[in-house]
Amino acid sequence: KPEDTKSFLRRMVAVKKNEAAGLLVMPRAKAETAEQFEARMALCEACPATVFARGAHEDPTDFKARLDAQSKCRRPIMCRSDGEPASLFRRRCAVSRACLDVVHPYDAARESADDFTRRMDAQEAAPELSIAPGDKKVVGSLVRESAEEGAAAMAEEIAAKLRLEEEAKAAAASKEEAAKAEAAAISKQRQRQDSMDDEAEAAKEAEERAAKKAAAAAAEAEKAAEEAEKAEKAKALWKKAVEKVDINSIGFMALKQMLISKGVPPDAVKVPNKFMLKEVAAKHGVNIEWS
Repeated sequence: KPEDTKSFLRRMVAVKKNEAAGLLVMPRAKAETAEQFEARMALCEACPATVFARGAHEDPTDFKARLDAQSKCRRPIMCRSDGEPASLFRRRCAVSRACLDVVHPYDAARESADDFTRRMDAQEAAPELSIAPGDKKVVGSLVRESAEEGAAAMAEEIAAKLRLEEEAKAAAASKEEAAKAEAAAISKQRQRQDSMDDEAEAAKEAEERAAKKAAAAAAEAEKAAEEAEKAEKAKALWKKAVEKVDINSIGFMALKQMLISKGVPPDAVKVPNKFMLKEVAAKHGVNIEWS
């Protein structure tokens, strides 16, 4: 039915307060309660995007969740669609906040729930794009690229862990040397004071304490050495592991990061294309199965 005068005037107030020129403020929907309409008008006063009225397939919880997400989004968030599961609707509201265009709702006629989830993954990876339901070619490309970037990040994380373990090994060795030097100094002092029983006893006790400290440091150094050896073996296994790489689909930067993680010097990967990177990999003995 046509909106009443009170609702119309409230809508005009929202239009006047909103600084966006020509922004559409939609009339009160049949499904909206007075409280829900007022909540939407309050948001319309400041939101730079059109705020849709409560949709035919939205319950009060859905409507509130969409308004909350819309308050942090500069593009319209479309109502929950027919058959769109609540969890997928919430995911779309969350993804929309970072996107530069409207995110299409779930469309059961063109995609499955799994397709929709992959589309949201792709939409997060490329927020500047508007990806239509059922566009498996674009979705597949973006999801694959995201996975490659994840593999490169994991390789960098492993390399960083190995560096930390090497630093710990060096620190433990330095600590052991310091403990040995301290033990030697105490021993020398004990020899000078051997003629005095009290001082000799004190030196002996100090030497025993230093010996215990040195033993503890040696044990710690041995443990660090074992950890470093394990890390080196893990590093060697990682470098020797056979990687299956599709040179046509892998990203240029992802391939660079993979070679660096397998021990290729960063300066060696400064080449202009992937096919030269393939030559660099062969030159440095990186075990890759190309396809």
